[in-house]
Amino acid sequence: MAYTLNANAFSKCAPAIGLDLKHCGSVALCNVIPLTTDDLADVYQSSGDMRVMDALLMADFEIKQCEANQNGLYEFLMANKVNLSHKVVQTGINGDIREIAPFIKADQYSPINNEYWAFQDGTDPGGSSDWQIDVKSPTGIPFSVRTFPEGRSVMLHGRSAAGSATITQYFIVTATDQGNNTGRLTLISNNASSNMDPDKLEPPVTGYLRVGTNNFSDYEKNCDEQPAYLNNKMVPFWIQTMRWSWCNSSAYDEARQIMLKSNALYRKFFDLPEAKRNRQLMATQQKHFVNQFFYSKARPNQTMANFDQLEEITAFDASDLGLGVEGGICVGKRAEMVGVMEQLAECGRIVDLQNGNLNLPALFRAFYDILRVREGNGDRNKQIDVFTDTFTAELLNRAMIKYYSSKATDHNGDAIMRGTWALDSGYSTAKKANFGFFFRSYPLDMPLGATMNVITHYAFDDELDVANIVGIEATARKLWVLDFTGIYPGIIASNRLVAKTGDLKTLASINPDFACVLKVHSREQSLFSMTAAVVVECPAGNLVLENFEDFDWESQDGLVYPGITSTTTSNY
Repeated sequence: MAYTLNANAFSKCAPAIGLDLKHCGSVALCNVIPLTTDDLADVYQSSGDMRVMDALLMADFEIKQCEANQNGLYEFLMANKVNLSHKVVQTGINGDIREIAPFIKADQYSPINNEYWAFQDGTDPGGSSDWQIDVKSPTGIPFSVRTFPEGRSVMLHGRSAAGSATITQYFIVTATDQGNNTGRLTLISNNASSNMDPDKLEPPVTGYLRVGTNNFSDYEKNCDEQPAYLNNKMVPFWIQTMRWSWCNSSAYDEARQIMLKSNALYRKFFDLPEAKRNRQLMATQQKHFVNQFFYSKARPNQTMANFDQLEEITAFDASDLGLGVEGGICVGKRAEMVGVMEQLAECGRIVDLQNGNLNLPALFRAFYDILRVREGNGDRNKQIDVFTDTFTAELLNRAMIKYYSSKATDHNGDAIMRGTWALDSGYSTAKKANFGFFFRSYPLDMPLGATMNVITHYAFDDELDVANIVGIEATARKLWVLDFTGIYPGIIASNRLVAKTGDLKTLASINPDFACVLKVHSREQSLFSMTAAVVVECPAGNLVLENFEDFDWESQDGLVYPGITSTTTSNY
């Protein structure tokens, strides 16, 4: 490999970064060319004048670095490492078949949200029945005719064809399964004796219903049984094994030591000490892992139905070397761990605002749904952490000031109430937290008792800067409403091996010619691997809003970001 001095090696305003040589024998003793008599004049003289050696290569003092340190999501995750210290350990049969079934599974229980049923297409069926509706659960509860037996009452809250709000009661005549978790109910009215206004007793076209009780005496025949629900899920998380390595050769090391001692140019600009190199390689691997953690996608056939068709992983085949190692056989199936963004997208938890404005009241309504989900998991904390870049955080700060101010004015914009805030309170001044975070806290009117913490980190700033350079800034503007107590890497296994070549006794046992050799160059290869999965325990407790320009603090009718009733079909 040729040595080339970086053009910016003596520049104040531009970086001087190049590549080091590969340490696995890319340099040997014959590449170290000693100075000969023919070179002396060129090295020590210039046009007959004597040169002062090393004037350019000896630093008089050391100064600060003069570039911003670009932060990636690795720094962000490591700053949050207290919440990422989970480990997943497979035992039993799952651990035995992990190679051919490349996923781990977790038990998850679904709440029985059968309090309400949505209905539509209200119509008069004619005959002896008064009304007919099609019902479906808004929370994914399967329809069963056992839920709606004959004679049971249902209370319908809806809207009539004339537009009035209605509250009516009916008795079920028949219930039929229409497929796609939808049922059809024919009903008899029980509204003739109601005290409500007649408009409220109009047959509803669309709305929601509650299921009431039946009405049978002990002397009548009735054995109707409500359905019990099987609410246990096995949620899969796909795993992959990641590899990285470091290498050193004795041939390279010998040549390097000679150049370090006698070549100041190499020593100053071309040599990277081993400790620093290993530190860089490890940091690079960690950043690559975090990129995979957030953004990795499934491979073709990586579904629970088709994972047996995934690409086969075969062991290294060394049979032609006569070493007695069995190779070339299938040792597993190759899967890709599915990242955080993909798992959130699977459940409809990523909203692309398509370069529009983010609406604050709609965001706060989404917070309410998220807090309900988290509370269902035992987390009663009313703190909502929102991660974003510094510039978006300031836009949000301005929008929140306008949002608060709008509550103190009438419809003409005239003040009807005056408020004051201390400089060190809430939204007025950003506060510094541990691990490089800054945050502002905003008390919210809705959800009641909730506080929104807007948290910034250089990692998000750097991504926004890069997006701005390539002209797609809005696409990198995000609000990450993430609960990192339930988002973490599940470490399945790790491995490390340091292998050294060049053992003469081993070589002689394979090839007798080495019995006549006293010394060989060796190579030391450090191999590392980690098998891991990305675990997002509850996607509904998280939300990502992206690709927006500004904030709208006034409510927009009908605008709702995904709530707890959002359902999608799983791709996994």
